[in-house]
Amino acid sequence: MKASGQDEFEKKMNARMKLWRPPFAEDAEERAKRAVLSRINHRPESPSAEVIRLRRRLSTPLAAAILLFLTGLPFFVWFAGQERIENASETVLSRSLPGGSAVTMAPGANLSFNAWLWPVSRQLRLSGEAFFEVMPGRPFKVVTDGAEVAVKGTSFSVWAAPSRTFVHCLSGKVEVRRGNTSAALMPGTAVRADAGVAALFAVEFAHKGPFLPAPSDLNFDEVPLCVVVSVLEQVFDTHIVSEVAPELLYSGDLTGKSRDECLDILARTFSLSLRFSDESIILMP
Repeated sequence: MKASGQDEFEKKMNARMKLWRPPFAEDAEERAKRAVLSRINHRPESPSAEVIRLRRRLSTPLAAAILLFLTGLPFFVWFAGQERIENASETVLSRSLPGGSAVTMAPGANLSFNAWLWPVSRQLRLSGEAFFEVMPGRPFKVVTDGAEVAVKGTSFSVWAAPSRTFVHCLSGKVEVRRGNTSAALMPGTAVRADAGVAALFAVEFAHKGPFLPAPSDLNFDEVPLCVVVSVLEQVFDTHIVSEVAPELLYSGDLTGKSRDECLDILARTFSLSLRFSDESIILMP
């Protein structure tokens, strides 16, 4: 306490003590005064406003740096670990994935995944057609625009196009999910997921190759109609919506025929009608 302030305080205290009356001891006034002044003189001073402001100036940048680091770290890991594989050639492209799995990509296919997060999340995004051979381990997921494919250790192929996905299981077990709907595939089965079609129907598809049949070999023998439609979509780069039962089987040779000729044959075979729009061709009962 400053001297002037202490003197003022003593004056007030003396004035108060003059009002004391017995039975106080003769020296009680002096002892009480000494005790009060002793406590005042030995009380530790609180930090000044200047020191407090200095500490705040030092701690604020550090807190901001820590906050920036914690909030920015996930974004840094996500973007820095991204890897992309694109097959811009006219032949198939085979690549190894982290952990021993492998992918064979058809021309025009591309995929992306996070290599840094791969040990804890084996997930990738696919556009186009690819064949996967997956090593056992954590769930392996392929995400497309219209579905999610999940496996643990198996071989399967996926053809992903805008608003539709075709999945074919060659070994092991594959689960295809879209929203609240799912389908389990065993070897030799396939499923097609169309936007706007709620159900997922697994059908038998005994094709042995990793990819859908090539344009030079469109000879089908009791192949589910949904598979034939997917093949024609890929061959002619068009969107065909089938509103008929996917388990209908088609047998016939469409090799060398145009898109419209193929669709006309399917329509006449199953007594269907065709409707053309700017975005798609619809097969209707």
